[in-house]
Amino acid sequence: MRILTFFHTMATIAHKRNFIVSLTNTDGSIITDHEQKANMLWTNYKNGLGVSEFTDISYNLSSLLLMHNLEDLDADFTDGEIEGVIKNLPNSHAPGPDGFNGLFIKKCWNFIKDDFIRLFKDFCDNNINLSSINSSFIALIPKKENPENIDDYMPISLLNYSLKCITKILSSRLQKVIL
Repeated sequence: MRILTFFHTMATIAHKRNFIVSLTNTDGSIITDHEQKANMLWTNYKNGLGVSEFTDISYNLSSLLLMHNLEDLDADFTDGEIEGVIKNLPNSHAPGPDGFNGLFIKKCWNFIKDDFIRLFKDFCDNNINLSSINSSFIALIPKKENPENIDDYMPISLLNYSLKCITKILSSRLQKVIL
């Protein structure tokens, strides 16, 4: 029971520390309503990212693909590739949406290895719903001690670690083919 109390206390402290109580609007007014804060943040970052419009590709993609043998790109992942990526994960980068970082994955590898390998096998066999792992969360990291407005926060994207590992293996394979 003491462990549950400890966990609950730590979660409550983290929630209070991470909660944005108020934001100052461009006109100087203070916004405390959750929906108004969310709309203000959404609008600001959406406008900041901009909108792109597709333009024609100016190079011949077919000729680029024909220059390289890409047959091995879709081969099943080997245990060596998976374990190599896990070994090279940075320990303290931002955690994924589940709250786990590279150090957690490495320390718990003996316990989670079979699940990771099964996930990677399902990925290779097209037997996985990618929307379950191919999403990210935007987290706002305060740039200073007492943030007051939107510019006092730095947005970062939290990706699922299993997806990071899959993309690292695929990009490593692609580098080998191109180089």
